[in-house]
Amino acid sequence: MGSEENKAVVRAFSEAVWRQRDLTAIDRYVSERYRDPEIPGTDPRAGLKRFFAQYFAARPDFRLTSEDLIAEGDRVVQVLTGEFTNTEAQRGPLGARMAMAEINIFTLADGQLVSRFGIGRSGVVTSSSLG
Repeated sequence: MGSEENKAVVRAFSEAVWRQRDLTAIDRYVSERYRDPEIPGTDPRAGLKRFFAQYFAARPDFRLTSEDLIAEGDRVVQVLTGEFTNTEAQRGPLGARMAMAEINIFTLADGQLVSRFGIGRSGVVTSSSLG
């Protein structure tokens, strides 16, 4: 697949999972041999489903924006931002508006995600962070 087709897969995965919260879409878009340093275990699809179920349960009002997609061959870089209300005491004040930003590098094969490496950051939204 070419760069544009790979970008379309990442876009469709983000729409289905992050926006529509359709965890069954993981079986369509993620390879059985998927690797991600943040998803432990021998069944990556089940690990991703657990991750997203827990993520959405802790952030019921989470909203994601895909800011950019850049592709070269079998790699797609995705820049994401999101906002949610904090429900976890270890993240900061309960009820505070939080923002996150993340950059993911996906590798694709045969129309599916086969690996992801990402870096991200989240924090409390303040009036100074809004510009």
